[in-house]
Amino acid sequence: MSRAVTRGAGGLARRRFLGWVSASLPLAAASCNDEPITVSEPTETPPGGIDYQDLLREYFEEQGLSDAEAIGNHHAQFQRLSPTQAFDATAATRALIDASVDIEHALTALDQRVLDDFVELQLVDVVGWTLSHTEVDLCMLAWLG
Repeated sequence: MSRAVTRGAGGLARRRFLGWVSASLPLAAASCNDEPITVSEPTETPPGGIDYQDLLREYFEEQGLSDAEAIGNHHAQFQRLSPTQAFDATAATRALIDASVDIEHALTALDQRVLDDFVELQLVDVVGWTLSHTEVDLCMLAWLG
């Protein structure tokens, strides 16, 4: 069941920034001397059902969801994570979402967590771009979905 959530100006504008990160992935792979990183679907289903697709669609908006999937895929391959390991690595972010009463509350909590990640230096480098740990978790969930 899809829920329409109207995000006001309070939504984190940073989400659209992920399109720039996604666009730079092929360039970074081409410039590496290591084996190239390619976009691929997960080869196995992680334990439990991932029911975060409505939330991810609201968080990234439809046009940003494919960018998030590409970033999640890249990060999982770069870290050499299986889909199960990638799912397990997102446990803290999933717990934050699961503790929320609805999608709107989860979106607000995620926005705050992203900001907190930067304050607490919980950061991840993705091909030279600095992302919050929570952003990368959400991208891996998008890829897994």
